[in-house]
Amino acid sequence: MVKMAKIFQSPAFGFLAIACLMVGFLISKTVSNVGFLFAGLFVIARAESAVKWMRHPWLITFGLLSVWVILADMYWNGWGFLQGRGLMKAVLYLLPVFVMSFAPDQKWINRAHYLIIGCMIWSSLFSLWLYGSSLDQVNLMYKTAKVIRTLAYKDHIRIGWMTVVSMLLAGYTFLHEDNRKVRIALGLYVLFQFVFLHILGSKMGLITLYLSIFILITIMAVRHNARGLWLFPLLIIIPYIAYKTIPSLTERVNYTIYDFNHYIKGEYKTGLSDATRINSIKAGIDIIRQNPWKGTGFIGLDKATDEWYNKNLPELAPSDRFIPISEVLVYWAGGGIIGLLIILTHILLPFLYRKLRTSVWFLTYFIPISLSLWVETHFENQLPLSMYGLMTGWFYYLAVRSQARINP
Repeated sequence: MVKMAKIFQSPAFGFLAIACLMVGFLISKTVSNVGFLFAGLFVIARAESAVKWMRHPWLITFGLLSVWVILADMYWNGWGFLQGRGLMKAVLYLLPVFVMSFAPDQKWINRAHYLIIGCMIWSSLFSLWLYGSSLDQVNLMYKTAKVIRTLAYKDHIRIGWMTVVSMLLAGYTFLHEDNRKVRIALGLYVLFQFVFLHILGSKMGLITLYLSIFILITIMAVRHNARGLWLFPLLIIIPYIAYKTIPSLTERVNYTIYDFNHYIKGEYKTGLSDATRINSIKAGIDIIRQNPWKGTGFIGLDKATDEWYNKNLPELAPSDRFIPISEVLVYWAGGGIIGLLIILTHILLPFLYRKLRTSVWFLTYFIPISLSLWVETHFENQLPLSMYGLMTGWFYYLAVRSQARINP
C-alpha cells in the first residue's frame, strides 16, 4: 500500500496524468477520463498539500462553478440533477488542485511543455495534411461556416485556443532553456503555429493570438519605458497581409462579413454561425429578464431556450438552436444571481493577488480566456472544461512558483 502511494504521488505519475488529459483532449474522451482518474489518485496521494490548496479562495471558485450547478439543478429537478452537467464540472476543481499539488520543478515543467507542444504539433500537422490533400475543396468549405477538420472531435475553437496556449508555453520554455538548438526549435515552433492559426482561421484562435500579443507588447511598453511600441502597427499589418495571401483566411473573413450582413438584414439562412451566436445570447438575456434571481436551473435552461426559439424565431432549424453561447449568461440564466456572482468572482478574483496581476504569463493567458467567457462556453463539455481547468491551474502555478516552496 505504501509503495502504491509513493507511485501515485511521484512526479512521473503526475506527468502521466497530464499526458492522458492531452491525448484524451485530441482523440479520446475515454483516455481523458483516465487522466481525471490519475489526477484524482495523485491528489489523494498528496492529500496534505491538496487540502491546503483546496481552501485557497480562488480555487474555491472553481469548486463553486460545479457545486452551484448541482445545487441549482437539485432545487429545480430533485434527483434529476444527476442528468445535468454539474458532476462533470467537478474536474474544474480537481485539475487546478492537482497542478498545485504536483508543484513540478523546472525539469518537469519543461517536460510537460514539450509534451503539450508535441501534441499540438500532431494536431496542426493532421489538419494541414487534410488541407494540402484537398486544397480546392477545403477552400470551398471556407465559403460556408466550415473550416479544416481538426482533432478534438472537430472542435476548431478549442484547437485554435490550445494552439495559442502552447505558443505561450513555448515562449516560457524559451526563456528557461539554455540549449541554443532547443531555443531555435522553440522559436520555429511559434512561427509554425502562427502561420497555422491563420490557415485554420478559427476566430477564437486568432483573437486570442492577437490579444495575447497586444498584452505582451503593452506590458513590455509599461515596464520598459515604451520599448516595443513600434510593434503595435504590426497587429494591423500582419493580419491584413495574411488576409490577402492565405486563401482559407480570405474566405473565412469574407464569410464572416456575409454572415453578419444577412443577420442585420433579418435574412435567415441555416448555418450562419455568428447569427446563431447572437440569437443564443438574445435568448439568454430574455430568459434572465424573466428569471433574474433564481434562474431556471441549468437543466431547465435547455427547455427555456427552446421555448424562446419557438416563440421568437420558430423558423430556426434545430441545428441552429443553442443555449446562450456565453458562459456568464449560462450561469446567470441557469443559476440566478448567485450563479452570476460566482462566475464574476472567478473571473475577477485573480487580479486581487499581486503575484497573478504582475505575472506576464498569467495575464497573457488569463485575460483572453476570461474575456472569452462572455462570448463562449468552455464549461459545457468534457474536453473544453478539462483543458480550461488544467491550463488555468498551470499558468497559476507558473505565476506563483517564484518561491522555493509555495504555500496557499
